[in-house]
Amino acid sequence: HIGDRDSFLNERMVFQRRFKELQKLQCTQGGRGRKKKLEPLEKLREKERNWVKTKNHIFSREVIKCALKVGAGTIHLEKLKNIGKDSDGSIEESKKYVLRNWSYYELQSMIEYKAKMEGIVVKYVNPAYTSQTCSFCGQIGERSSQSVFKCLNPNCTEYGKEANADYNAARNIANSKEIVN
Repeated sequence: HIGDRDSFLNERMVFQRRFKELQKLQCTQGGRGRKKKLEPLEKLREKERNWVKTKNHIFSREVIKCALKVGAGTIHLEKLKNIGKDSDGSIEESKKYVLRNWSYYELQSMIEYKAKMEGIVVKYVNPAYTSQTCSFCGQIGERSSQSVFKCLNPNCTEYGKEANADYNAARNIANSKEIVN
């Protein structure tokens, strides 16, 4: 595993709570000096931005190290365009939390430029059904929770076995032949 989703999101939530507390304090007094009153908010926003950027550098470096260690010449990433949006362009309510706290594009960009420096090619794959398809037999399975995947194909060697859904999706992405631009 590279990174921990829960600790990353928890840290982002700490920043957001601190930001809300500072906003409450800043709005209590009227008068002049708006710029001076907003300085602590801007400093906190900058501190959070630097923290996220540092984490993305660490994660992207680990991805490149892992690719070099196994001798991979290509890294596959999901092409996540319009993620979480409905057909009308609005963002699903359940996805707003994750999207608000996620900086996937920045992480992708860092992986791309670090891979290029090492001579590794980055290709994008279609994300459709990567987390719902069995990485052994290619059939749609069951996601009983966010982290658990189970194959429902009785002819599959992994039939009925519970697997980590992220690991299963990563195998599907790595083995994907459907490259998109």
